[in-house]
Amino acid sequence: MTINSLFNGMQDDSFPGWCLSCPKCNEDVLYTVLTVSGGREPFLYCDSCSNFVLRREDADRIAELICDRALLTTDQQRSVYAELEQQLPSCPCGGNFKIWSNVKCPSCNYEFPYNDGVKDEGLRFFDSKVIWVKNAIAFRGANAKGNRLINVIRR
Repeated sequence: MTINSLFNGMQDDSFPGWCLSCPKCNEDVLYTVLTVSGGREPFLYCDSCSNFVLRREDADRIAELICDRALLTTDQQRSVYAELEQQLPSCPCGGNFKIWSNVKCPSCNYEFPYNDGVKDEGLRFFDSKVIWVKNAIAFRGANAKGNRLINVIRR
C-alpha cells in the first residue's frame, strides 16, 4: 500500500476547539474533536506524530462486515484494526499508524494517554471521538482530500 491510499490531495481547515496545557512542557496544545460513528469508523493515530487515518473505505468495509447487525463484535473489530495496522503505509513523518497510539504535544512530543493509559479494546474499538491537534493531518483515503488543521478557533 502506498501513501496514495491515504489521501488524494490536501486542504487546510479551521474548526472551533479548545486549548490544553501540556503536562510535560506547559506549551498550549490546540485541538478540536471530531465525532464519528463509534464502531463503524475505525481510526488510527501515528506513533510518531498526531496525524491520523480516518478513511471512508475503512468505514465501508465495516459496513460490509456488519450486514444487518448493529455492530461488529470486539473480536471482529480487533481483526479489522490489526489488519489496518499491518496494511497502512507509513505516515509521511516516518512513523506508523498503530491501535494504541495517541495524540502528542506538538512542542515536546508528549503522548497524551488514552483512557488514563488503560488499554481497553471495548472502549478503543468503539470510540466515537477523534482528537485532532493543530497542524495534524487527517488522512481521508484514496478518494478524498486529506485535511490539515491549521487553525483552532478557541471557544
